[in-house]
Amino acid sequence: MLLQSLQYSLIIIAIYMCYQQDMILYYPRLVLEVLVDFTYNTPLYDYLRKPLYDCVVCMSSVYTILLWFVKDHQPLSMDLVWTIFMVAGLNTLAGPFIDGTLFNLLRSNDN
Repeated sequence: MLLQSLQYSLIIIAIYMCYQQDMILYYPRLVLEVLVDFTYNTPLYDYLRKPLYDCVVCMSSVYTILLWFVKDHQPLSMDLVWTIFMVAGLNTLAGPFIDGTLFNLLRSNDN
């Protein structure tokens, strides 16, 4: 289960990085922001934004459930809850590295 959580964590971190500025999913993110902000009022937008693309720890719940069913085709069980917690923990540990080092590295390679 730990290896599976590590795989999910790395996949979620990759998805998170793809949603950042100048990356491949940045423009679909902008379209999603406009659609959600136009359709719903601001408080709901704030609740949707973080688990979909803006917080690597918050993304753990949504994307772990998605990967659980789509990638591994596993049935619903309590292992899913433990996997969500482990992925969230791994993403919490990786958070400072992602926000600090990787963003600075990406910005320095643009010049």
